[in-house]
Amino acid sequence: MIQLTITDIAMALGLIAIAIGLSAWQKLGLEWQLLIATIRTIVQLIFVGYVLEIVFDNKQPWLVVAMITIMLTVASVVARNRISKKIPRLLPLVWGSILTSTVLSISYTNLLVIQPDTWYEPQYLIPLVGIVLGNAMNTAAIAGERLVST
Repeated sequence: MIQLTITDIAMALGLIAIAIGLSAWQKLGLEWQLLIATIRTIVQLIFVGYVLEIVFDNKQPWLVVAMITIMLTVASVVARNRISKKIPRLLPLVWGSILTSTVLSISYTNLLVIQPDTWYEPQYLIPLVGIVLGNAMNTAAIAGERLVST
């Protein structure tokens, strides 16, 4: 497991300090938004880190599936919220679409390309699903926006 040092954290916060400094210098008025976003990000990453540690240490299929289901639900809600026109019962459609595309691509990649010892190896499956869900979320949002704009 990769352990972050104080130096690593300081370097990351240094980049944020530069962004806040540039915002103040250019009088953009984004300093508080950047600070709040930074705090939210740190809290979220700490929480997700502890959850992932539990999932990675236990290596139980139900924990991996639960984690992926949560990721899928968040991606579906975000994709639905990016569509400007609110359509009733759109969330289940978006959820099903993202689920179908994710299962197809992940099944092929995980079982035929990566070939882990067990299909639910969290160190392979969770990051791979995260990448695919990120792309599927953006695709669903763009497709949904095009659908309602025509």
